[in-house]
Amino acid sequence: MRIRRLVFVFIGILLGVVQFANAFAESIGVYYFPGWRSTVARDTWKPIRDHGGLEPLLGWYEISDSNVVDRQLQWMNQYGLSFVVFDWYAEQKMAGSYVNPAIDGYLKSSSKGG
Repeated sequence: MRIRRLVFVFIGILLGVVQFANAFAESIGVYYFPGWRSTVARDTWKPIRDHGGLEPLLGWYEISDSNVVDRQLQWMNQYGLSFVVFDWYAEQKMAGSYVNPAIDGYLKSSSKGG
């Protein structure tokens, strides 16, 4: 009976230590700048292309494309990132509200919240 009680106490202490350690586990995240566009109206990639800059793995992408955001979120998950700090800015005002193409792409993404 006494050994059983000691085993339960030991297991309880062990579970408490594990939960305490998990409470202080570090998270790794990224600061995300959503300023890259490749549209007829606005091409922020042009200076990089024109001066010999390296092409990104996703190509000269448009940030509002949900497929681009899906791929980026998959990479973030694959490499163990826990969170993203989104550099949000209002690009333009339409119908009384501010819009941001990168946030629009994220909202359309099937990988968000995963």
